[in-house]
Amino acid sequence: MTRPWTWRVGDPGESAAPGLLYEPGNWGDVLKGTWAVLVAGELLSGGARPLRFADPFAGAPVYPLVTGSRERFEEAAGTAYAESQGPFAARGELASSGALVAEVARRYGPGMLDAAVFDADPGRRAAWQGRDGVRVLEIQDGWLALSPGSLADRDLVLLDPYDLDRPENWKPALPRLAALASSGVHLLLYFYNRSPRGPRHLAGYRRFRDALERAFGGEPALLGRVPTDGLFPRAWHEMILVPGRGARVDFGPALTQRLAEATETIAWRIVRPGCVEGGPPVA
Repeated sequence: MTRPWTWRVGDPGESAAPGLLYEPGNWGDVLKGTWAVLVAGELLSGGARPLRFADPFAGAPVYPLVTGSRERFEEAAGTAYAESQGPFAARGELASSGALVAEVARRYGPGMLDAAVFDADPGRRAAWQGRDGVRVLEIQDGWLALSPGSLADRDLVLLDPYDLDRPENWKPALPRLAALASSGVHLLLYFYNRSPRGPRHLAGYRRFRDALERAFGGEPALLGRVPTDGLFPRAWHEMILVPGRGARVDFGPALTQRLAEATETIAWRIVRPGCVEGGPPVA
């Protein structure tokens, strides 16, 4: 069962809901949104029209563009993430990854999105109602969307279950994810890797990676990661793209290259300010 969650912002005065736990638009969201935008664009350009997309842990479509989120949006200038966020930022909003995918589909014309979404919070779930090309799943928990056969008609499933902040907690879900990939569904997985905290976390992370490889039968999954910050990263944001077997649109090396370059750009934007400190100003 998915535990409840809320958002946190650095300045409580910026939010109408004090006591929030997660800041919208953190670097993990930047990485996740970047991969979602690039993968969705690849599928649409390859002929997956309409794009059959699912996000069973969707959050809300948009959030207020608070100071920290705006700063990271500006630091990501020139990236696919910033380009897709642009129309939302102009309205003082921050789009969720699901809303960014919808924005990519919109550029291909009307009727190019067939999205199925869910969120455990009634308010966030209701915010998706009435959006073009979006239907809200009638389930009680996001994990129920992964029941056998329920998402087998999708081109892409994005999974960011916010109650699984340790990689080893993914293992019980791996058989269901493997079944989806076997049915031709591409999977885009996010997790928050705490392994830098010590040997125990690193060992757990390695067990997770081994279990992942076994679950997907050695399929060539692509992983990208960036640190949480450039000074003293307490963890890493990671994305994994698992290609669906027999999908109606396959991925080629060009997408791998674009994802790699985008991830490297984000990582450099994060760490560059902390690479060198002090000394005379550089002209």
